[in-house]
Amino acid sequence: ENQLWVAELSQNWGSAWAFQGYSVADGSTVDDFQYNNVPMGQSTVKGLATDGEYLIVGHTSMQGCCGPGSGGGLIKFDSNGNDQNDNIDLSDSANNLSALAYRDYSPEVVMALNDTITTYSSDGTYSDEYELGGSYEIVGLTAIGYTLYIGDSDSNSVKIASVPLPTTTITTEPKAMAVDGSDMFIVVEAS
Repeated sequence: ENQLWVAELSQNWGSAWAFQGYSVADGSTVDDFQYNNVPMGQSTVKGLATDGEYLIVGHTSMQGCCGPGSGGGLIKFDSNGNDQNDNIDLSDSANNLSALAYRDYSPEVVMALNDTITTYSSDGTYSDEYELGGSYEIVGLTAIGYTLYIGDSDSNSVKIASVPLPTTTITTEPKAMAVDGSDMFIVVEAS
């Protein structure tokens, strides 16, 4: 069954992440689990995604890192809440992330901080960085292909961006352009 997952840091008797799944069809509660090995004891969940098989949890610091300044990362869980030990550790700068997403396209990992989007490959290797410009307070991030949906609390809105933009090179001198809603047409000099 398709589920929408919600997570929170619980600190009643030690740190744990509590996960609750809700049915997409009717909103009823479905599965739930608790994860007691919270990275650094205070790490907060900054994004939830799926690769079709696993629930992927983005967080502010990686389990097993040694002290302040450790990077953020992703932990993969199966449908029963078992850590798959296939974690992705990111760089030190990821420790301050405000949102994290995982997508099917390379680079798979997308991190947000203020008005900057940083991408990483599936093994956590740095890929590239993109400045959105303007004033953003990114609190949520999800991806469908190269299209990112960015939750911005500064403007109380959802922004849409393509990161990275697909690159196309026109080798002939372009004269005009038009679009019909799904395709772009470029008029070039005839040879």
